[in-house]
Amino acid sequence: MNPALNQLLKWGIENSDPLADSHPPTVDGGGGVEAAGASGRRPDLEALNALFSGPSDADLMKEAMTAITSSETSLSNKLVAFDNFEQLIESLDNANNMTVLQLWEPLIAQLQSEEADVRHMAAWCVGTAVQNNVPAQKSAVDMGAVPALVKLALQDKEEKVRRKAIYALSSSVRNYQPAFNAMAKELPEDVMGPVAGPVDGSGSDAGNMDHVDELISRVKQRDSGTVETGLDANLAILLDALSQPAKVRKTQAQLPVRRICELASRDGLSEVALEGILDIIIQPRGLDQRYLDQLVAHLYPADGISATSICNVVACLGQGRRDPSPSTQAGLVHWLALVFSSLRELATLSRLYSTLFNLLNTISLRKPLCHLLALMTRRKHVKPFRVKVLLGLARIADDAALKGLLKVYRDYRPSIDFGTVLDGRAPDLLSSPDPEWQARLLAIRAGSGPANDESPLRGFKLTRRGGKRGTAGAVPDVLSFRAHEKSVTLEEIDDLEDLIDKFDRLELPSQAVSILGDPLLQKYLVLRPSESSSRRVHNWLVTFFEDELDSMRAGAKVSKQLLSLLEAILSYARYTKTLPAACETFLERYLLGWDGEECKADILELVSFAAVRSLEGSPTVMLLSTGELADRLTFAAELRAKFYDPIEAAMLDNTPSSRLALLEFYTTILRTWHVRLLARSPSTSTPGLSLDDRSPSSSTTHLSTAFSRLSRHMDTLSLSLLESASSDDCLVQISPALLDFYDLVATSALSAGTRVILPSPAVVYLLFFSPSLSILSRLCHILSKYKRAFEAASSSASSSASATAPTSASGAPPPYPRETIAAFNTLILDICNCLWRNRALEAPPPSRTATATANHDAAAPARAGCLLPASLLAPLRGYLLPLPLPSLFSVSYSPLLAPVALAALRALEHSLALPPAARHPPAPITQSSLEQLAAAGVRAARPAEPHQAQTSSLLQWMPFRVAVLRYLDDRAVGGVGDLLRATMKGLMTAGAGAG
Repeated sequence: MNPALNQLLKWGIENSDPLADSHPPTVDGGGGVEAAGASGRRPDLEALNALFSGPSDADLMKEAMTAITSSETSLSNKLVAFDNFEQLIESLDNANNMTVLQLWEPLIAQLQSEEADVRHMAAWCVGTAVQNNVPAQKSAVDMGAVPALVKLALQDKEEKVRRKAIYALSSSVRNYQPAFNAMAKELPEDVMGPVAGPVDGSGSDAGNMDHVDELISRVKQRDSGTVETGLDANLAILLDALSQPAKVRKTQAQLPVRRICELASRDGLSEVALEGILDIIIQPRGLDQRYLDQLVAHLYPADGISATSICNVVACLGQGRRDPSPSTQAGLVHWLALVFSSLRELATLSRLYSTLFNLLNTISLRKPLCHLLALMTRRKHVKPFRVKVLLGLARIADDAALKGLLKVYRDYRPSIDFGTVLDGRAPDLLSSPDPEWQARLLAIRAGSGPANDESPLRGFKLTRRGGKRGTAGAVPDVLSFRAHEKSVTLEEIDDLEDLIDKFDRLELPSQAVSILGDPLLQKYLVLRPSESSSRRVHNWLVTFFEDELDSMRAGAKVSKQLLSLLEAILSYARYTKTLPAACETFLERYLLGWDGEECKADILELVSFAAVRSLEGSPTVMLLSTGELADRLTFAAELRAKFYDPIEAAMLDNTPSSRLALLEFYTTILRTWHVRLLARSPSTSTPGLSLDDRSPSSSTTHLSTAFSRLSRHMDTLSLSLLESASSDDCLVQISPALLDFYDLVATSALSAGTRVILPSPAVVYLLFFSPSLSILSRLCHILSKYKRAFEAASSSASSSASATAPTSASGAPPPYPRETIAAFNTLILDICNCLWRNRALEAPPPSRTATATANHDAAAPARAGCLLPASLLAPLRGYLLPLPLPSLFSVSYSPLLAPVALAALRALEHSLALPPAARHPPAPITQSSLEQLAAAGVRAARPAEPHQAQTSSLLQWMPFRVAVLRYLDDRAVGGVGDLLRATMKGLMTAGAGAG
């Protein structure tokens, strides 16, 4: 018997006094309860351990870790200790006690051991502890276990160590996002891949087992050296895997298939890669159906699709023993319908029409086949025997897809009696079967650059809407009811080459009004105008609009058909830049009761295309008459009464937003007129394509006059809008629209020869003193364009005066009045005084203002620069002290330009490698401060350094300011430099030298 047990029994007898229970236990000096009994002796701890079956699990774990970390323990004993430790932490309680016992740190340290067996067992213990145990996962992340495991999994030389590290990683990251993020930061980008989101793992969910499984599988493949990122490499891996039976494959097909789908969805497939993937899909290779479906769904052709690929797809359709499954065949036919609009080999697919039509008996292929055949069908394909077959199938199967295909047949042959088969609603087979897929394909091709050069121009193909007719669409589809088998109609045009080949033989559709909704018909009538077609369109529109106006007078709301028609007319007007006369008449009557909100965007844009024509005479009623057949154009009072006054009355409500909307509307009108003027310009006209044989010189003159008069009206509106701005933020918000208008006026004066309409001085100064550098830059750039326009007009007038022909015959505009030139020079001088000459708000010389103020009231108060009353100059100078008023808006003190000047100086100092002591302080940069800086830089430089002279020259006042202008140019705010270089003679020379 163990003698310790006898001692324990003796201790118990000595301390078994029954009166002991009546006394409370005493407390020792340290605050603990005394364990000794009446005898004063303590029990033997070894006896207690023997009595209670030995040490606890915590003690055993600590003993095992002590043996593991001891340098005196042999390797075999360490492995035994690891095995014991791993068995102990299989319990969740023991694994969670590792944090309390501080065992994580020594365990993770063993991952760096020199012994492979120790690293192997340490990774094994980490994986066991964190498996399905969130507290242990948190402790492992906090102690840095994940980076160490990633390093082992990717870099360790021993395979068994890498595998256990991968096991530990897999257990650590599942359902615990911090561990997943930590692993994602350590994994290389080629292992992470695009599926897991960003490189830091923030785009992935640790609870998504598919993502976790994929990443762990990638790490395993990296371990075996099979990770590849390229499309060709993954195709080779997939082919290698498929060459072996599924049970003995070393590489599973899941990862290369998923990687191929990722790359195809991101970059598309080349023609060769597409053929290779189609070969994998078509040939029986033992690939699971789910992977086949994924490959079919990601066949995005970045380039064209070869005729071989098309033939291979059609050849695999059927019920042969080695043919693909019905699901795969249906997916391939669906894919052909998706890529049909981008096929280059339409002739190849057209020759296979009979083969595809004969497969309609296959029920699994019927729906996608009907869609594909509807896209392929042309008049030559509509044969009586095919109509008979379709009618028979439709009566037997009552299939909606068959009805949709029959509807396409009926559009080509309206004379055929289809009976009651087409009663009811049939699906629209001409719309996209998968808009999202095709949008992704367009995005891929848009990013592939020149690869799309050979694709057909889709604007030269008939737009076939199909779908729900009679509900909202007022414009009919393009249909030819009297066509026969040898007819050539617009429905059969596929691309530009087809249009050119068949242009002389084309027959117009039965309803000419379909021009409003079809770009191909619009192109055809522009190239081959027809007066009879124009009259038919006009009569149709007049009838439709009269019916709508009658309904509205009876109290009805605006119908969906009218909204649809207005949208179609707007699309037509955007293409032709003209408005049908019938629509113009309708708008004139509709605007009398317009509320200013209904169809606001469409109404305003339609009015912007309205004709500017005189009411004298009666022009020929033509579809394109609004802009092309008007002989005399003028901004007549009747035109304002028709359109602009009702619109202003409906929109203006004494708010800046309403004025801004009106300004944008008038800017749109001017932009439309500007395009017309450019089209009428002799330098831009195209011989043989003019729709009007008469000389456009008279029309151009009247349109230019209308442009100028509307510009004056808009200038008044702009001033009203600026004066209503209640804050600097409001001013910054409305300024872009104002600058767009003045920029358009200047551009039109330069390119289209319109008269320059000077902005009101108050508008210029309000914009000039705005708190935005971009507004200042744009304003200066626009004024530089005004200056070039004045110079061009002056040069043209001088050359006309020196010519032998009279000025009126030459067509050159008369020179501008001196008052206009003087007013513009005053504006330019005020701005240059503020920005460059350090003479801000200085009154201009009398010679410049005498003419401009000749008509002013003699009692008007004297003014300084920028319209400031001269009486305010002295108080303003006193208020601004110690700042100098003349330099307040220069690069030295301007709140917009001074920070830019300081940044430019810092860049200059950096390029000259000036020491910190020789750099300019963060204060206004003036001529004197630059002279001091240059002197300090020269003194700080060593005599042997070559940049002394360069420092002295670049830090002079004039070169520095030129450098500031270049600094602004480099940051897309070069308008200030444009104006100053066009005005200041010294800068003209400096700019030429720099250039």
